[in-house]
Amino acid sequence: MARQIMDGGVLRDVTPEEEADLAVGVAGMPRHITKLAFRNRFSMSEKTGIELAALHDPGAPIEQRQASAGLRVYLADLNAATYIDLENEGARAGVLGLEAMGIIDAGRATQILDAEILGEERFYA
Repeated sequence: MARQIMDGGVLRDVTPEEEADLAVGVAGMPRHITKLAFRNRFSMSEKTGIELAALHDPGAPIEQRQASAGLRVYLADLNAATYIDLENEGARAGVLGLEAMGIIDAGRATQILDAEILGEERFYA
């Protein structure tokens, strides 16, 4: 089945030329990806580290509890989103924060946020 997009309120098939453009990215095109595509940009060990860092530990120092709570809020916001806008300041700040907290390795935030959007990752309204 051909991929379809909304065009002026009408659902239509994507042309082969458009498919090629979507696969490599087009200047000016929104950098919106699906939530699953965003999750898949993280490795399994990174996702596990995020989940562990988000756990509430009532015996931990207040700073750690606040950081964990902030991470849970960020994850809830991502879960509530319809799609992930890779240019959104909040989305970017969250991933950069994961790197700053040492949850993901140095340089990974840029890889996750700025990697080319593949056709199957793109969110279609």
